[in-house]
Amino acid sequence: MSLTDEQLRELVDNGVPILKISLKERDLRDWNLSGALFEGVDFTGAQLDGARLDESVFANCCFDRASMNECYGNAVFFNTCVMAGTQWRQSLLFQAKWHECDVRDADFDHAMMDETVFIGCRLAGVRYTGVQGREMTFMKSDMERVDFSQAQLFKSTLFGLDLKTVIFHKASLVNVIWLLPVISSVPVEPVSVIVSEPDVQPVNVQPRRSSGLPDP
Repeated sequence: MSLTDEQLRELVDNGVPILKISLKERDLRDWNLSGALFEGVDFTGAQLDGARLDESVFANCCFDRASMNECYGNAVFFNTCVMAGTQWRQSLLFQAKWHECDVRDADFDHAMMDETVFIGCRLAGVRYTGVQGREMTFMKSDMERVDFSQAQLFKSTLFGLDLKTVIFHKASLVNVIWLLPVISSVPVEPVSVIVSEPDVQPVNVQPRRSSGLPDP
C-alpha cells in the first residue's frame, strides 16, 4: 500500500497510526513527523534530511540507506528497526532511543546526541566521528569497529560491551564508565583505552560491577 503526500500529511496531522505501508525512496525532506506512530513501514532509501521526528515512534520499520542528515529527533524511539547504512550527519538527537535495531554502518558524523540510548543493537561499523555526546548509553550491543574518532563524550555509560576494536582516534572521553554485565569474583583491573595523540585528554574509563541496568 502507498499513500500520496497529501494523504500521509493528513494521517500524521490527525495522529493516526501509520501501519505497513511503503514509503520507499520517498522525498520527506523537512517534513514534520513529530508525534507520529509508524509500524512496519518501509522507508528504504527515503530522504528525511531536516525532518522533525520529535516524540515519534518507529516499530519494525526498515530504513536501509535512508538519508536523515540534519534531522531533529527529541525523544524519538526506534524499536526493532532495520537501519543499515543510514545517514545522520549533523543531526540533533536528544533523548533518542534505539532498541534492538540493526544500525550497522550508519553515519552519525558530527551529530549532537545528548542522553541517547542504544540497547541490544547491531552497531558494527557505525561512525560516531565528531559526535558531541552527553550522558549517552550503550548497552549490550555489538560494537565491532565502531568509530568514535574526534568524538566528545561526557558522562557516558558503556554496559556489557566488547571494546577491543572500537576506535577512539583523537577522542575526548570524560567520566566515561564501563559497567561489567555480571557480578564475578574475578579481580577487576583498570581498563585502558588508547588514544592516538598525546595532547588529547586521556580517557577516564572506570570499570564497575553491576547485575542490573545502569543508573539513569
